[in-house]
Amino acid sequence: MIHQALDQAEKVWKDHGKQLVEKGEKRAMAMLDHVPSYIPGHPIVREGEITVGPYIALVADMRKSSEHLLQARKEEPSQLERVYYETSGLLPGLAWMINDHKGSVTEYLGDGVLALFDGSEQPECVYNAYNAAKGCITSVRDTLNSELDIRYGLPPIDLGVGLAYSKCAVHLVGLEGARHPKAIGQCVYYATKLSRGANEIWADLALEALWPKKKDGPLRFKKITVPHTKISAFLVEATA
Repeated sequence: MIHQALDQAEKVWKDHGKQLVEKGEKRAMAMLDHVPSYIPGHPIVREGEITVGPYIALVADMRKSSEHLLQARKEEPSQLERVYYETSGLLPGLAWMINDHKGSVTEYLGDGVLALFDGSEQPECVYNAYNAAKGCITSVRDTLNSELDIRYGLPPIDLGVGLAYSKCAVHLVGLEGARHPKAIGQCVYYATKLSRGANEIWADLALEALWPKKKDGPLRFKKITVPHTKISAFLVEATA
């Protein structure tokens, strides 16, 4: 997945790279009373309808991306070209891993993603969200870093993943004629704040309470306070 994504990114850059710094044309969206959606359980979100349901939010993004960008050598691609390659490999890799564990990316956040898992499917949703998070900071990151090094001699990236659980309101937001399906809830906010660890998974209190408990289980939860906030959370670590 990452290999093919970078092949495509290189082709696009070769053909259109100079145009990326120019202003593009805005395209008007058709007036619709319903909009296709990637929010689990909501393939279509209709105008004026609001539904509420439980979700696990996962936010995965690149850590200290500004500092990372400064770790450059003269022979490397330009900063814009470098960021383009990194995100072109990272975003589809994250999406593939999340989709493979029955989650769905609902928004792309520049150098990261917001994904949702149907929280009504317990305990499977908890396992799926954790396994997706683990795969992001291991398989996806390792594969991407290998490709970036081999192709461009770029330094490795670090990822942070936040997981949180709550109910969300699903409805359309934005201007008339350009509505966007959105899930609004505490889990989305918390998952964003919890994606600050370097190659770590941080989970909120609600998700830790939901976690299936097993004696001598494969995971341990270390209580932490998210830096520069008053949010309490758990660092999720493998015991073996």
